[in-house]
Amino acid sequence: MSYFIFDGVKVGNLEQGDTGYEADVFPVDIDATPARQFEVFEPIGRIGNIIIDNQRYADVEHSYYVVIRNNADETYHNIAGFLQSRTGYCRLSDSFHTTEFYKAYVSEPIEPVYDKKRQTVKFVVTFTRQPQRFLTSGEESVVTTTSEVDYAAFTNPTPFAASPKFTWTVQENYASNVKAVQLFNIRHTYVGAMGGIDYKVGFASTGSIVDVMSSGARVTVDFGAYSAYKTLVTGERVSLNRYFRICPGSVDFPGAGMDFFTLPGLEKKYIEVPAEITNLQFYPGWWRL
Repeated sequence: MSYFIFDGVKVGNLEQGDTGYEADVFPVDIDATPARQFEVFEPIGRIGNIIIDNQRYADVEHSYYVVIRNNADETYHNIAGFLQSRTGYCRLSDSFHTTEFYKAYVSEPIEPVYDKKRQTVKFVVTFTRQPQRFLTSGEESVVTTTSEVDYAAFTNPTPFAASPKFTWTVQENYASNVKAVQLFNIRHTYVGAMGGIDYKVGFASTGSIVDVMSSGARVTVDFGAYSAYKTLVTGERVSLNRYFRICPGSVDFPGAGMDFFTLPGLEKKYIEVPAEITNLQFYPGWWRL
């Protein structure tokens, strides 16, 4: 069974119950190593160049060879139309690396080759993907808290710092005089140890926190997207960026405003959750090159 799945649509060998497009899919170039990005300057009046490492990796190409054997012409137009209609980076996964997925877009025109004798259509689809290979294990919730104070240990299995996502459902409105809610801590030592808190995470407001922590809302803090928001029971999404707080463990909460936050590679950490938060889920977002 070979296939790729782009933005939720499967192209390849379909199994019973699958939705998508039937085709044979072969990898062409899916293991490229991303190159470091450098800038080269030529200073006036000096001999030689100055090379600056941007500490980033460039996007890479990622291609598949596709053969359509059944209802070839119509299926080709449906596949090509779908692939080229997506905008921005979309999730891409395949049967060749089942523990990983990518963020990619179709970057080159799709040019079909018709074989009238065999009644097939063949083409190469080329994606441009971000350099990260995201681990599917990073999409699995590390912890769902209990009704008591909970400590969950986790270790980043890669050498690369990851940007996690936290979600939870608000069970009830907070008192009108509450101006700050500390949700959880990230620690480098286990419960019982003195100190050991790296970050304190929560929400704060100059007025009341009630409007932020409205009952029934699903709250999300996504460090990868650098955003905090709540999804109401009606499906409406409301930004909470201006209320979000993350501060160093040495600072009294609420401390500073939203800041970049990553989980260092190959390090063990602990999530410390108070009893009031009973259903926190943590998605670590591990990745590798």
